[in-house]
Amino acid sequence: MATSELKWLDRVLQRWRIAKAGRYIGRDDRVLDVGCADGALFVQLEWIAQGLGIDPDTLDTQVRNIPIRRGDFPRDVPAGEEFDVIAALAVFEHIPPGDQDAFVEACRTLVKSKGRVVLSIPAPVVDHIIAALQLARVLRGMEAEQHWGFDPKATIPLFVSHGFAPQVHRRFQMGLNHLFVFTAP
Repeated sequence: MATSELKWLDRVLQRWRIAKAGRYIGRDDRVLDVGCADGALFVQLEWIAQGLGIDPDTLDTQVRNIPIRRGDFPRDVPAGEEFDVIAALAVFEHIPPGDQDAFVEACRTLVKSKGRVVLSIPAPVVDHIIAALQLARVLRGMEAEQHWGFDPKATIPLFVSHGFAPQVHRRFQMGLNHLFVFTAP
C-alpha cells in the first residue's frame, strides 16, 4: 500500500496506536514490526535503534538504518533472527482464523525468552465505523476489507495456549481498540 493513499485520520489513528505500544518498547530493544507499512513505528519511536519491519504491501527501504522489507510474516523474516519485542499493531484482525495459531507460534519462535509481543486489535464494531468513514472519504482503512471479524476476547486464551503470559490488556481509542502485551516463556 502506498503511504500517499493514507488519509489524515488513518495517520492520527496509527500514531495513537504506536504511542500506546511505545510504552512497552525499551531503548535497547530489538524490534520486529509485523505489518509495518512504511515504517511509521520506527519513525515515531526514535529511540528504537535496532530492528526489522516487514509488510507484504511495502517497498524495501530503511528508516534510520532499520530495514523495512516487503514480505510475509513469518516466512520472510531472515532465519536465525531473534527480537526483544514483536509489535503487530492493527494486524491480527487480518490473520485468517486457520493461520492464527501459526502466527502466535511464530511469535514464540522469534521473540527472545522474556521478550514481549505487543498487539493492538480493534473491536469488531470498528469494521462498521471504518465502512462509514470510507464512504465519507475521510479514512482509507488500511485493508479493512481483509478483516476476519476477530474478537479481541480470544486473544489472551490464544496466546496463553502457546505459553505466553499476559501482562497488559487495556482499551483505548474510546474503547474501540485493545492493547495487549504478552511475555514469552
